[in-house]
Amino acid sequence: MTPKFSIKTKLKTFAIAVSIPLASAAMACISMIIGEGPRSLLGQNYDFALGDGAIFVNASGKEKTSLAEGDERALHWRAKYSSVAFAQFGKELPISGMNEKGLTIQGLWNKDASYPKVNRRETASLNELQWIQYQLDTAESVADVQRSLAATPIHQDYASLHYVVCEASGACALIDFDEIGMRIAKRGADFEPAAITNSTLIRSKHHAALALNTEEFADLSDDKNSLDAYTRAAWLLQRAGIADSRNLGAQRLHDMLEKTRVDFQVSDVLSAFGGQPPSATQWSIVFSPAERWVEWRTRDNPEMRRLDLTKLFRACPAPDIAFNVSKGKGVISAAHFSSPRAENQRIITAAYKNVKKQFPVERQKALVDYAESMNCRAK
Repeated sequence: MTPKFSIKTKLKTFAIAVSIPLASAAMACISMIIGEGPRSLLGQNYDFALGDGAIFVNASGKEKTSLAEGDERALHWRAKYSSVAFAQFGKELPISGMNEKGLTIQGLWNKDASYPKVNRRETASLNELQWIQYQLDTAESVADVQRSLAATPIHQDYASLHYVVCEASGACALIDFDEIGMRIAKRGADFEPAAITNSTLIRSKHHAALALNTEEFADLSDDKNSLDAYTRAAWLLQRAGIADSRNLGAQRLHDMLEKTRVDFQVSDVLSAFGGQPPSATQWSIVFSPAERWVEWRTRDNPEMRRLDLTKLFRACPAPDIAFNVSKGKGVISAAHFSSPRAENQRIITAAYKNVKKQFPVERQKALVDYAESMNCRAK
């Protein structure tokens, strides 16, 4: 039986520390979807104070246990599918990713979120980042994800999130949370234009209603707050929807992400002296759920990189592998990947270096060891 790791309390302490940059009004991650059916592409600008990160290729067939503390119920599952995940706070705690069936998930901060209360002694639940990996491990469709939510709820350890979920067919949905509860908006219905930032969809649409009639993109507010960022993304998607669908390819989406990216400003640097680390677009990522590829570039390395995921997915006993998100150029193959432990150690050291009092080195090591505790099970 896989042991429980007593690090949840320390992760909760870390949540307090990480809430400083998350609380900054400058943070406005963006998710956008273009194209129709299997030609749909899912793009994301990941905005944060830190740019360190890794891409992990996770083998199918591994037995996993959720992070749990004391008498809290842990969830146990077997990874049915191999996946590729972008992570910053540790392996098994991704920000976004895709599995071999094309199921793709992006998590974005939601400053308006209010998760339903979960009694963790009676109900096994997952924190908001591990929930992403669980879905990549076990689901192949939006419907699968939706069904699992009732049996496997989300609790908050790091920050409140909402999620964009897409499948290979092109079906996509937004899983949102507010004071009323969980809301699921589907593309082609309420989730149009298919964009979201860091506020609930209802609030975002209300804010953008009049501005979407603006004639020129340059006339929209360039404020970095979440609601104005949503307005810019929705405006671009609304105009793209009018264009010939043959033009809605990866380059078009990359261009839209570039138009909506944010960089450090003088006001951000000054605010850092008041305790708020400045935030900027660190990663821009485009996923193709149907064709199983991903392209990305980072603030530290603007070179476009591409992974053909069909050549990376693997099953036990093949080992997991990892790649520095800021390295390389062009097409990246499995030969460029390395030890997941080394990459996991690197990103955990970077992510937690400013909160060593709350999350000391031995606890960081426990988080690295936790990812190593996932064992293969023979079929």
